[in-house]
Amino acid sequence: MTFYDAKTKAKQILKSKLGEAIALSIIYSILLGLLDLIAGIGGLLFGSILLMGYYTCLIDLGTNKKFAIEKMFSQLNGETFTTRMIISIIKRVYLFLWSLLFFIPGIIKSYSYMLTEFIAMKEPDLTPTECINESRRLMDGHKMNMFVLDLSFIGWHLLCILTFGIGYIFLTPYINQTKIEYINANILQIREE
Repeated sequence: MTFYDAKTKAKQILKSKLGEAIALSIIYSILLGLLDLIAGIGGLLFGSILLMGYYTCLIDLGTNKKFAIEKMFSQLNGETFTTRMIISIIKRVYLFLWSLLFFIPGIIKSYSYMLTEFIAMKEPDLTPTECINESRRLMDGHKMNMFVLDLSFIGWHLLCILTFGIGYIFLTPYINQTKIEYINANILQIREE
């Protein structure tokens, strides 16, 4: 799947489900912001857990499953809660340490670790380190593609800045749905073959 195909599919999904996608993005952003504000390290402890719930809802939007905002909190309970919290901590600590080596290594590693939450969702029996290592393995050869995909939205980011950030209400679901579609079609398929 090309970038164009992923963007087209994301637009088709959002055409009929834009309200749900916007509500989902706003709730996710507010919760993450509140966690950081209230707990200080809330994003560190619960960031990956909320992100997995957010991804679950976006994947449901793309597969025409019944949309339920409650699924965003589906990762907060169960036997894997501690593992998911450890994933969140380890991933952020690794990214912080890589960022200490200057800015560029931190960016490169953020792309290396970007599938960690997807893998943890698909394979809950893996340890946090195994999820991170599997993400690194799968992203070999795909980091530049994801970076270019992110760069392809630069014009939209500039337009959103001109609207004093209001445009992000629409742009954020579009970007995230595009990434989900591209990752599912091009990167996670490798793992399933």
